[in-house]
Amino acid sequence: MTVFLIKFSVTVGNWGDCLNVINSNIHITQGDFAMLHEIANIKTLVLTVEQIRAMAKDDPLGLSGAFAPHTDPHLDEQWAIFQGTFFGGELMPKEGKVVCVRDPHNTTSAELYSLGLTPIGIGGTDNPYDEHGRMDEQGEQINTCAAELLGKGYYPKAPRPPKEKETEENKAKWNAYRAKFERYKAEHTAYLTDPSKRGLDLLHRGEFFKRLGYEPDVIRFAIDSVTHYVKKGDRGRVNDSDAMGPVVKHKWAIADRIAAGEKFPPHLALSEQSLPQDPEERGNFLATQVVQSTLLELWIKLMNEVTFAQCLKRFAPNRGELRKVKVAGIKPSIRFVVIRKEHPLSGDGELARILRSRYVGADVILIRNSRGHVYISIREGIKKKEQEDEMTQDPDAQQESHREEQDVEIPFIEIELSLRRILIELRRWEFALRGDKTERTDAELAANYVEGSQFSMPSAKAGYILGGGSTQSHKEGPPCALDDQTIIEVIEKYLDGKIVKRSDERNGSAWADTGKEGRQVPELPPAMDQVPVSRVV
Repeated sequence: MTVFLIKFSVTVGNWGDCLNVINSNIHITQGDFAMLHEIANIKTLVLTVEQIRAMAKDDPLGLSGAFAPHTDPHLDEQWAIFQGTFFGGELMPKEGKVVCVRDPHNTTSAELYSLGLTPIGIGGTDNPYDEHGRMDEQGEQINTCAAELLGKGYYPKAPRPPKEKETEENKAKWNAYRAKFERYKAEHTAYLTDPSKRGLDLLHRGEFFKRLGYEPDVIRFAIDSVTHYVKKGDRGRVNDSDAMGPVVKHKWAIADRIAAGEKFPPHLALSEQSLPQDPEERGNFLATQVVQSTLLELWIKLMNEVTFAQCLKRFAPNRGELRKVKVAGIKPSIRFVVIRKEHPLSGDGELARILRSRYVGADVILIRNSRGHVYISIREGIKKKEQEDEMTQDPDAQQESHREEQDVEIPFIEIELSLRRILIELRRWEFALRGDKTERTDAELAANYVEGSQFSMPSAKAGYILGGGSTQSHKEGPPCALDDQTIIEVIEKYLDGKIVKRSDERNGSAWADTGKEGRQVPELPPAMDQVPVSRVV
């Protein structure tokens, strides 16, 4: 079974990322590996409502404790199952079963609960874990997903006050705002007192997470980050076809084709000896593989976010060196963060991701680790306000200004930076330092690799330069020959960039920075609220 799971993951999943994470510097506890064992034992059945009723009648405990999503459950339903299985405690019995309901319209959430199942993403608004058709007090559809409802419940958002000052002329607007705010307070009270609105209340269960061996704020942050990622994909906001949400749908499509007997090329085909001959058993077997492989990838995603949160928390009191760079033709300053080898996180592989995230917002980074290896990187998709220099503002004023402008049309620009001239000049300095007077053209010095040079850039689109070794993969190599000050001066003098897009229609919320990997990190949990970008560097 395990071999089949791995092969299925390689075929339709993203096993390479799994191996990269397992081989990285994540602090994995014994409890984490226990999760892997439980994932491998989870069984999935695909049943009609009549079959569920018959099984429950013959064996009342046979399906008790199972999660019941619709057939081919999406990523959000499976992340809800993951949370319920591993973080549900006594609130969610863990029987290692998933029952995909073929015809959920033929039953109700009350009936499924009475049979011992926990419906996920089905059952209508009577089920606290079904997001479909759920409306707020204003009659607008709630932007949520099954995973968020199970993990945190629906947390009502406070209405924004009118932009105008309170005067007789706009008294009606302020009265309407006060009425909405009173409703919000009532909803907020219900959220705190009604367990059906809180879900598992994962963000408040610190004592439980302490028993997992993690700091509560770290694991809460990690879970919330995965939920944010899953929710964004479930709501159709992920353009990447290789993101986990679309991949799960690909898995189900391939599993359905295999179950139907479709033949694949021999070198891609799964062993027929591994597949049951009975069509119903074959469908259950394949559904189990899809669910297990997806839960495995969600485990990897969670461990990634744990590592990110651990590094972010350690970074807060160990701030980097923030500089600003002016690029010809671009009014806003470019944020340049320098990490010297004495920095306690200089050798942490997560540091570059922290620096590119919205919590630091570095556009250019220079890291020298304890072995002297240098990593220079630029961020893709840089979006800034066109008419002001963000770095000259007071942090509190900048945050207040951002809140006031959420609904205002603000001119924004997208900037594309280039490392080409920096690479050329670094190599000129390097050869001059060694007394090498060989004449080389710019084209020769801009090559990805130049004989005799410590600096390399895998490709023009890679967006980073390595010097003297790899600060990201911990490979051994000689330290970079150039000192930090020389490299800083070269970057500040020769950084190139251009404006590739302007928009007068998008505002700060729509153009929030996403980081190099395209991630939009959720708001920090209360225990880590000292870390926002304006206060870090």
